[in-house]
Amino acid sequence: MTEQELLSQLKDIAEPAPVPWWPPAIGWWLLALVVLALLIGLIFWLVLRHRRNRFRKLALLDLARIQQHYQEHPDPQAHLNALNRLLKRVAITRYGREKVSSLHGEPWCRFLNEQAPGMNFLSGPGQLFGTAQYRPATEFPMEPLHQMACDWIRRCR
Repeated sequence: MTEQELLSQLKDIAEPAPVPWWPPAIGWWLLALVVLALLIGLIFWLVLRHRRNRFRKLALLDLARIQQHYQEHPDPQAHLNALNRLLKRVAITRYGREKVSSLHGEPWCRFLNEQAPGMNFLSGPGQLFGTAQYRPATEFPMEPLHQMACDWIRRCR
């Protein structure tokens, strides 16, 4: 036989039938379950995080109201007391009544320091949060106190 005859006896390569796309293989089902579980976990985490940090948004709104009230009625003692009450409310919401409600003076300032690293409530204007309510009404540096309260609300762990 000649070469040409031998080649003519060969048949074309048989291609397998295409793999159906449905139903997918078990690996795809497992991957879909893992992705779905991760998506549900992410949504749950985001909702939980939003609920845990909602107090910050509300406290910052209260802080803006306190600042607005101070601009309309400049009473330093009342403003400082309002800032202190707001910080106390935020702390009670975040850390619990048993741990926070009895704090005042230097222990209160120490607590504020511990919960927001990098801030200093034991010296400078920050110490007024612990001592000013017991002093006669005087002029306090309101802008630094307001800023410290705002920073603490944002930073507290």
